[in-house]
Amino acid sequence: MIRAFHVKSNFIERSLMGAVGFIKDATLCEEHASHKGFLQSLDARIKTITFFAFLLTAVFLKSALLISWLYAFCLILAVMSRIPLGFFLLRTWVFIPLFSFCIAIPALFSFVTPGDPVWIFYLLGIKFIITRPV
Repeated sequence: MIRAFHVKSNFIERSLMGAVGFIKDATLCEEHASHKGFLQSLDARIKTITFFAFLLTAVFLKSALLISWLYAFCLILAVMSRIPLGFFLLRTWVFIPLFSFCIAIPALFSFVTPGDPVWIFYLLGIKFIITRPV
């Protein structure tokens, strides 16, 4: 009984610490936005148009080298905007791949992407089919 209470209190503690961490990150983002830097000095409309231009450029680029140059340019903009590189790199090398992973994994399966079966497996009695798009 005492052990079960201890496990529940650890869960509550971890949940509270996660919420505090989220609030801290949100506050830090606000701190970075209030610094005097290059991107902070631009009008919001210019930043929005530039964001969509970067996004479209990244989508249509076929060369990994050109995409690397675009990323290097983003790093330069982050430095010019006085955003700490650790903060920026954590966001781009951890959270973005995790988000992409959550999008890409469902696209492998037949319930999202119909096609020829490549691999069939069962998990907890449920049949999963990884397909090759037609």
